[in-house]
Amino acid sequence: AGSGLVPVSADLERVLMASRRTYDDTGGAFDVTLGPLVLLLRRGTAPAPARIEAARDLVDGRGLRVRKGYAELAQRGMSVDLGGIGKGYALDRIALLLRNRGAPSGFLNFGGSTMVAFGDRVRQARITRLDGSGWEDVQLRDRALSTSRSAALDGPILAPRTGEPARGQRTVSLLMRRATEADAWTTALIVMGRPGLKLLKETGKEYRVWYEDEGGEVREGR
Repeated sequence: AGSGLVPVSADLERVLMASRRTYDDTGGAFDVTLGPLVLLLRRGTAPAPARIEAARDLVDGRGLRVRKGYAELAQRGMSVDLGGIGKGYALDRIALLLRNRGAPSGFLNFGGSTMVAFGDRVRQARITRLDGSGWEDVQLRDRALSTSRSAALDGPILAPRTGEPARGQRTVSLLMRRATEADAWTTALIVMGRPGLKLLKETGKEYRVWYEDEGGEVREGR
């Protein structure tokens, strides 16, 4: 960070490029430069307000720049946290590896939050509501399904602009062609709430989304 462009692996280049693209598409609601805040809050004790403010000042997705074989974080002290996109990217890469080694089909599931089905077999997955009840059963075939909740067991989703956990009770499930995109966008939709559904629609991407908050349920897509 703060050292200009540095060499990165092909995998890191791809996931950072996808992260920056989603940052732009979501108007900053998805931002992997949350790293300083995540590290601070993981320490278990409540940090002083001044330290939170200092960490928040280092969060700026515009400072992440990616070039062929290189990446840059503009300020010293910046860092990335790939928790909102890493599982999806890993699943896409595993699916590609299996395809290249001759697997005719497969189903990959990272703990129920992100899953991928590839090949000629149809797989089943269930969308659930905030209260845990079944909402809809969906068929997966060459598709990825990702689900995020505002109060997940593995920690809250932080809003990049405030550094605070996303407000309200929300759950989002998103069906897309690639797990990388689905993982990142469900994170962003938890942060943005219903306005994010309009942004997603404007991207022109192929998707189906199941969204629920205190105001009710939304199910849409193309």
